[in-house]
Amino acid sequence: MRKAVITTFFKAENYGAALQAYALEDIIQKRNYKPEILNYRDAAIEDLYNIFYFKRETFYLSIRAFLGNIIFYRRNRKRHLKFQEFQRDFLKIGEREYRSAEDVKRNPPNADIYITGSDQVWNASITEGLSDIYTLNFGEGQIKKVAYAASIGSGILSQSEKENLKEKISGIDCVSVRELTAGQIVGDLLPLKPVAVTLDPVLLRNQEEWEANLTFNKRKKDKYILAYHVEEDEEYRKAVNALSQMTGLKILHFDRRNRFCNALKSAYTAGPLEFVSLIQHAEYVITTSFHGTAFSIIFHKKFWVFPHRQTGSRVNDLLSLLGISERAVQTFEEFSSKDYDSEIDYVRVEKILSQERKKSLEWLENALKKSDDLT
Repeated sequence: MRKAVITTFFKAENYGAALQAYALEDIIQKRNYKPEILNYRDAAIEDLYNIFYFKRETFYLSIRAFLGNIIFYRRNRKRHLKFQEFQRDFLKIGEREYRSAEDVKRNPPNADIYITGSDQVWNASITEGLSDIYTLNFGEGQIKKVAYAASIGSGILSQSEKENLKEKISGIDCVSVRELTAGQIVGDLLPLKPVAVTLDPVLLRNQEEWEANLTFNKRKKDKYILAYHVEEDEEYRKAVNALSQMTGLKILHFDRRNRFCNALKSAYTAGPLEFVSLIQHAEYVITTSFHGTAFSIIFHKKFWVFPHRQTGSRVNDLLSLLGISERAVQTFEEFSSKDYDSEIDYVRVEKILSQERKKSLEWLENALKKSDDLT
């Protein structure tokens, strides 16, 4: 069996990052490759999720974050352990640990193919500059390089950012990105290479495949609204509270402390698969998250999304692709003008999603086959 080494944000204690890493390795394994996630200790990523990380823009915010980490230490610790458990049980992480890009370049992992993706691996603001790890600038010889559903996060780049991105990714043999906006940008930068737009890995697995991972979960007795945000948004909170008042349902949220009017409980310490299960059993979902949106679609939920102000293009592109752009709202006023209980035509959505899933899987299979032919 040929070996594929994946570079991605597997250490990020973020539901989307963890689940897309698992989904990508699962898909690659089903294509007769042995997947291995590069065990790269990315300080820029890990520091964000360190229990005692409190660096902020100002002294006041630093002190506030430090005190918050002390007050919520037990919850932070429990959440941290849940993610470590998921990484241990579900991710195929390489034994050798790397702590710098230079270390990877000096001693690159043995593999037949390197794959980067998905997630925002080309978002320079996350990795403190475009990383050679996620642009696959390491390894020599016949090892082929593939970017699958890589994301740049934003739909707008400066000229210098474009030039830097072009230089960094020019050595990748097969390139696909996650968003249409990214496809247009990267396609212009690499005119001699076909650049495809492919689905996020979590969307390559259908509802039944995800349910197979959730056999240990039982349906919750309480009906609830699931509220999950990755960005503070007062308009979003107003909408969540309003939906609770209109439906009479309590709110299951993921905050460390409750800031909603009618909370059922906090799921802050839930692990990645618990997160999926909680979406599966929700009556409604309101989120600011791309992956919160993706799993709402997978499980045919009534959902509303407030796209992230900086990286919202990825949500908007997905909704546009599936013909449900009306599920995105920017303000509470806009949400109030909608029929909160309106149905989504999931028969039509599934038809489109099935077609896009097939195209994405075919692209990945062809990229793998091309790499086989060239080695």
